[in-house]
Amino acid sequence: MDNTTLSLLAASVLLGGCVAPMVGTLPRDTTVSPAGLHQTVVIRYSTMDLLAEDPAEAVGELERIIDEAGGVVSWSTAGDGYAELSAQVPSGSLIDIRLAARQIAVQILSDETSSEDVTEVYEDLVERFGQLEQAEEEIQTILASAKDPQQISSFQLVLRLLGQEKETVETDMKYYADSGSIATLDIYLSSAAYAPYEPPYEPPYRGDLTPTPTPIPTAAPIK
Repeated sequence: MDNTTLSLLAASVLLGGCVAPMVGTLPRDTTVSPAGLHQTVVIRYSTMDLLAEDPAEAVGELERIIDEAGGVVSWSTAGDGYAELSAQVPSGSLIDIRLAARQIAVQILSDETSSEDVTEVYEDLVERFGQLEQAEEEIQTILASAKDPQQISSFQLVLRLLGQEKETVETDMKYYADSGSIATLDIYLSSAAYAPYEPPYEPPYRGDLTPTPTPIPTAAPIK
């Protein structure tokens, strides 16, 4: 194999594309593993703004509920008349935790949930990982029979590049797989005593509203 082909092979790996034609790749519809492709991955987010009698006590109760559900509180804080937390919770427990939070609150100011389907992104990563693995195996096979020191050195470089690319793709795969099973929950609690004051509604002043009698038109005298 000449140096030009090796350079093209290395460049294709660096750019993150498919490996050069001399290396086999998996077909587009190939399933790498039973749990790999064809796995729906949806990232969920939920935010709640609540009024509570005692926000600090309420956030402590919510931390206990989240822990019992298998979630993890990323951070929490409490101050004079308010408390808030952010947590990662199992997606299957998100509804139950939100219902518990609503029961603790004396008033729900807002409760919103959104989701993002990243299945296609995850499947592309799984497929890319399979292509890199197969390319790595084929290059190792070629390297085992290589005699030219320059070719050996070039193939070793390509293998290192493939290894780095595999690590990056595997990290991204893990992120999406974990995100699909875990939901992000942000809760802000404030005390009813510290709720923003809303003055009673008063209609705008429009002057003297006493109806003025409409004068009855009179016919002009006949001359």
